Amino acid sequence: MGERVELGWQWNINIREQMEDVLVQQEKEELLTILKEVEPITAIRDKYVWSLGGHEGFKVKEYYWKLQEDGDGDGMVMENRTAINIIWKACMPSKVQIFAWRMLKHRIPTRSQLKHINIIEDDEDCRCVFGCPIIEDTQHLFMDCIKVRKVWNLIYQ
Repeated sequence: MGERVELGWQWNINIREQMEDVLVQQEKEELLTILKEVEPITAIRDKYVWSLGGHEGFKVKEYYWKLQEDGDGDGMVMENRTAINIIWKACMPSKVQIFAWRMLKHRIPTRSQLKHINIIEDDEDCRCVFGCPIIEDTQHLFMDCIKVRKVWNLIYQ
C-alpha cells in the first residue's frame, strides 16, 4: 500500500487497468489527496484493543457484563427483555421464535429499516407495501396498517 521515501510516506494504490474508468480515476485521486495528509506510524506494531477492557483480546465475560449493564446496545427496555425471555422459553417452532425475536428488536427488513441502512434511498419508496401513505416500519406493517388489521381480524374470528 505504500513505502517510506526521503520526504515521508509515498502511497501506492494500484487498481487493475480494466477497472480504471473516469469515475474510478477521480475517486483514486480524491483518496490520494486525503492520504497525503496521513502517515502511518511504522515503528509500532498494529494490534486490536477490546474497548471494554482496554486490553488486547475479546473476553466474552466482559461483553456479557456490558450487556447486563446497558441492555443489548439498541435501547432494549425491560418489557422487551421479558418478552424475549418468554419467546425463547415458549414451545413454538424455532422459525417463529426467531421471527418474534427479530420483530421485538426491530430487525425485520421493513422499508424504513432498509432506508436506515441505505438500501432504499428515496423517502417515497418507504411507504407501506400495501399502498398506505404511511412509512412502513415494524409497528405499522404488523399492527397499524388497515389491510393488516383485516387479516388479523380474520385470524381471530
